Amino acid sequence: WRSAALVALGLVVTVGAATPATGDASQGRPEPPVTRLDGLPLPDRPAARVARPHHHAPPVIVETGDTLWDIAAAALPVGADDARIDRTWRAWYAVNRRVIGPDPDLLHPGQRLGAPARAPGTEGQLR
Repeated sequence: WRSAALVALGLVVTVGAATPATGDASQGRPEPPVTRLDGLPLPDRPAARVARPHHHAPPVIVETGDTLWDIAAAALPVGADDARIDRTWRAWYAVNRRVIGPDPDLLHPGQRLGAPARAPGTEGQLR
């Protein structure tokens, strides 16, 4: 009854018997037996793309005296030039406009700002 249950569950793998050698008998060497495995074929490559983990920076909590410029500079690698910091603070503002309001120069302590998406390899040190 167990074999019937296994067959019903599809858990039995059929292994074919060795096939007789069909080589030239004059050589005197029989060919090695061939073993077949019947079942589901294994894929030769993944069926779907492997998702890369998302590295989300933790939110920045605004403290007294913070500016978007300073927050952007802290999020970039040390030595980032002014043009890059300028682009980055604008990206921070675009992502957090609803939190900050119409004036990007007016931040309030306690506001939680989400980091903009970054290109790989541009992570800096967020505080």
